[in-house]
Amino acid sequence: MNSYLIRFDDGTSQNVQAASVEYIYDEGVFRFLDDDGKAVAWVPSLNVHAVTDSKATAQRP
Repeated sequence: MNSYLIRFDDGTSQNVQAASVEYIYDEGVFRFLDDDGKAVAWVPSLNVHAVTDSKATAQRP
């Protein structure tokens, strides 16, 4: 599993352990998935500045 760092607009951050992350545009959330494809965390994108890991970066559109 990867360690993702979620950086919020207010300068705080949180780590999430997940196999992957996807952005669901229609719902406005980042969904973090385990190795079986099950959601381990849902993070509303409203106050998210960026989601990073060692391989990629995703920013709110």
